[in-house]
Amino acid sequence: MERMMDHQELAETCQLQLTELEMLAAMFPQPGELKVIDPAAVAEMTEFVEGSLHDPPARLDYTIAFQTGDQGKLELSVHLPLDYPNVEPDLFVRSDGLNRAQSHTINQHLAEHVRTLEPGQLYIGTVVAWLQDNADKYIQNDAQTKDEPTEQQCEAPDVFTRLWIYSHHIYSKVKRRDMLELAKDCAVTGFSLPGKPGIICVEGPAANTADWWKRVKAWNWKRIMLKKQEDIPLADGATHDSLRLFSVFEELNFLPAVRSGANEHRMDMGRFFQFLEEHHCAQVFKDYFGVSGRPAAAAATGKD
Repeated sequence: MERMMDHQELAETCQLQLTELEMLAAMFPQPGELKVIDPAAVAEMTEFVEGSLHDPPARLDYTIAFQTGDQGKLELSVHLPLDYPNVEPDLFVRSDGLNRAQSHTINQHLAEHVRTLEPGQLYIGTVVAWLQDNADKYIQNDAQTKDEPTEQQCEAPDVFTRLWIYSHHIYSKVKRRDMLELAKDCAVTGFSLPGKPGIICVEGPAANTADWWKRVKAWNWKRIMLKKQEDIPLADGATHDSLRLFSVFEELNFLPAVRSGANEHRMDMGRFFQFLEEHHCAQVFKDYFGVSGRPAAAAATGKD
């Protein structure tokens, strides 16, 4: 969780982040190696450091793609809190050469390695070096390992689980993209509603949803919590797919037509409730917000 910093402290951490980004650009100069998700964030941060921007800048999100040994390519997703490097960065590694179990293990071990680093130092170059030295231990090219079931999948094959998750906010473009890609990897469906607050639903076989949630909640969040869990035993010929309320995992966009100030990141909750109605799960609106949503028909006519 980020603490409140004064302008001078924030300017110092922003300067360190910009310096590190310049170093990484020199280390990875080829097209496609270093990608800044939102170049405007770099401009904002530069203006903030120089004093021409007084409001806190946007956070830096970027990816680094690099070769590791003879095994293949890794991509490191980086999301930096504004007070990084005084706090840990939010990192996630992906590779086509990793199956789900290997991906979970390398990200878990990377997080453990980051926790051994001294706060205040620049992490990302050290992280890249660690991955270059260690990634081959996790990557296997044997195609048969791709679809091997995990121990957890073997233990609970007959339970369908739906998780309803609440986050203080979801802004980061990297986190939003990683959630979508991780959902494909874990074969789960549902949705993510970015903004403030952030709402997530993920559903699928119990082991798959547990794996997705374990990895996502380990990222750097201000606040994220499981609001409700539905466990449905498979019976009477039911299948996981027959129990799904959602056919894919998608990001929703219910931004109002007019946005300003404190409401800039707030979604249209009326449209969100209508979406829940359409997917036969409108009752969870009360679980999140403590009040029942307004039926779509009443909202359209103006009647209660």
